Amino acid sequence: MFTGFIHNSTMFIAIRALLGISEAPIYPSGGKLQSVWLTKNERGKGAALMDSGSALGNALGAPLCALFVAFLDGWRGALIAAGVLTIIVVLACKPIIGSTPETNKSINEAEREYLRKAFEEEDASSLSGQNMDDAKSGSTATTYLGSRSFWGVCLGFGAYDAFWYGLMTWGALYLAAVHHLNIKDLGWSIFLIYAVGTVGQLLGGVVTDKIRQSAKDTNAVFRRLFPLLGVCIAVPMYLLSVATDIYFAIAMLSISMFFEKWCGTMYWSLPSIVADRQYSGTLSGIMNMFGNVGGAVVPIVVGLIVGATGSYYWALMLFIALALGTGLFPVLINFDKKIGME
Repeated sequence: MFTGFIHNSTMFIAIRALLGISEAPIYPSGGKLQSVWLTKNERGKGAALMDSGSALGNALGAPLCALFVAFLDGWRGALIAAGVLTIIVVLACKPIIGSTPETNKSINEAEREYLRKAFEEEDASSLSGQNMDDAKSGSTATTYLGSRSFWGVCLGFGAYDAFWYGLMTWGALYLAAVHHLNIKDLGWSIFLIYAVGTVGQLLGGVVTDKIRQSAKDTNAVFRRLFPLLGVCIAVPMYLLSVATDIYFAIAMLSISMFFEKWCGTMYWSLPSIVADRQYSGTLSGIMNMFGNVGGAVVPIVVGLIVGATGSYYWALMLFIALALGTGLFPVLINFDKKIGME
């Protein structure tokens, strides 16, 4: 909201940095909420609901901001309006998410007992549940840093988030520069792309939970599903590199976003699946740090590539590489066991 009142670049950068700091705990907190409220068989849908907010926010935000720009005297009015709307959403959501199963008055004793039993069973097969001494297990930090599963989660999510931020920052510019869309058409195009992503995320969460519950070998299924989704993200991006028709380009971006956000659902369920429940928030934060580092670097790299070549072709090749990394790094993860118990 304050960004709408700024008149110099230094203050703009400072406010944007503060915005990043204030946003940083949101996803780690969401990862922790899953381990507090959901059993391990329900966290795919939980992650889908949580992370779908990012795609849904972009889908609704693009046409909303276009309307704000048109009717509120330009981008300043649009930023102020978006900030006010965000405050309203936060105030509406706080009473719902600011409780636990033990304190929430809408939860009955049968539901609490259901969660308690599920968590006791899950914790018994975790590192902390084994009551290992330090001589045998080492420190928790050392155990995590020495785990292939840990690095598979972090590096894979780094590639995922780099793709997401890169597309979020350059997607509209690509459509405007290559396919000559105006701001009105851009708003509805971005709405469609991210709306399809939201559908992919929600559907992906349901399908992922079904697979986990029915598969005899969850580890093998996940190690096949992640690479398959990575290819499904990469192929439309390759076809985008040769697209000349605007409708085909939007279709390819939408398909890629569908599978990319499905991957996001799976990634945000991982901290509460492969980490001890007491460390799920910590792993969510570390995973998110890797993602944000990738998200900070890739838009700069894309800008350098486009500036040096005068074309988006090699930038799209970078997105293809990130898509493949999103699908391949999880092959390192043991989805059947908690970190430290592999």
